[in-house]
Amino acid sequence: MAGPFVLFEFPRASPVVCFEPHSSGAFVPTEHDVTEYRRAIEWLRRIAKTRKTPATSCPPSFENWR
Repeated sequence: MAGPFVLFEFPRASPVVCFEPHSSGAFVPTEHDVTEYRRAIEWLRRIAKTRKTPATSCPPSFENWR
């Protein structure tokens, strides 16, 4: 998992993940993928709350985010 993404959650519709790899984007509505991106968001929040070094020192890839 690498690159920007947005998790859209709606009051009356299923959530959707939008990610933009390089020159294109995609909307992914599958429950499995939405769950994985939610886990990534929680992982990023934990790091942001506990990390004492600047964000620029974070690894460029989130391959091992679990």
